[in-house]
Amino acid sequence: MKRVLITGSGTGFGQEVAMRLAEKGFDVIAAVEIYAQVQTLKRQAAARNVTLQVDPGPFLTGFNDRGFETWRSWEDDASQRLFDYSKLAFPRAQFDPEPVYATLTAVAAGEVDSYRNLEPKSMLDETKQLIDAPWTKKVRDGFGTRPASLQKSYEMKPETPVAE
Repeated sequence: MKRVLITGSGTGFGQEVAMRLAEKGFDVIAAVEIYAQVQTLKRQAAARNVTLQVDPGPFLTGFNDRGFETWRSWEDDASQRLFDYSKLAFPRAQFDPEPVYATLTAVAAGEVDSYRNLEPKSMLDETKQLIDAPWTKKVRDGFGTRPASLQKSYEMKPETPVAE
């Protein structure tokens, strides 16, 4: 049996990948950020008839979508803020997470061996262009204007799904 460590297992992608790998027979060490997630994750695993070794710990695993919601807990005078944070949205439409779960699980299980994997596949060309863009950009390109993707985030409502 293969053993895997999945960080960020308390929520989101990490949680679903931990469950799916356990369903495939992996010995999963599910690391969570805060202790309060331990019992919840154990109950969810039991409900799916899988076994996880759940370990709390201070794992910093990257961007957290909830960061866009922190303004709700601020104890200040909202009228004194520079921005109206209630109109802030994640800077792009939200994709269905299913392809990500499937690909992460398949990579971890050794069913996919490509070094780079991106979901959704529809973002491949855009991502490659974004990686290449700094190599051709000039200092004054777009000076004084917002990039189209940033402007779109100002106009978008929170939790907007991708239009297919």
